[in-house]
Amino acid sequence: MLRRIALAPPEARTQAQFLTSALSYVEERLGPGAVEEVRAVAPSLEGGAAFNLPVAEQLRVMDAAVGAVERQLGISYAVAMEELGVFSGRRFVASALGRAMWKFPGGDMQQILAATTASARAATSHGERAYEKLGANSARLLFKKEVTGPAWIRGMYRELIRSVAGFEPTAILTDYRDPGADFNLVYTW
Repeated sequence: MLRRIALAPPEARTQAQFLTSALSYVEERLGPGAVEEVRAVAPSLEGGAAFNLPVAEQLRVMDAAVGAVERQLGISYAVAMEELGVFSGRRFVASALGRAMWKFPGGDMQQILAATTASARAATSHGERAYEKLGANSARLLFKKEVTGPAWIRGMYRELIRSVAGFEPTAILTDYRDPGADFNLVYTW
């Protein structure tokens, strides 16, 4: 994560909702006392969250949140990061922007996966994402300069798809390039 934080362009922005989701995740998993430790790494949240904040700040908050859960609950960093992605996805789908974004694709998996690139553009200004239909029941999402990394993205998209389509497809990580900002997810259903 530290290498991806260093790769985050200073101008890259993200919704404050993802930072506040990380704080809520910590509160749910560890209790309210653990939130202040995580909040301390996000100075922009002090006066209340703005609509968009530096993505590097999101990454620091994610790292602190997942690190706290890893230490206190004994689960692996990768599992906690994917769990944070699921939690963030659930909160995004429930938000006004999420509800608006996910009305249109219906239950068709190809349309849902294609819509994720537009959804990501609406939520953040970093990274490149592309959708490729591979077959009737498979597709690939390609990520470049996606500094949030594959575990969080897989959890986030897993929850988006489950919430919109009503089931979870298989998502396999492929073409992973260190430090995890370039990778693909191949979905089958």
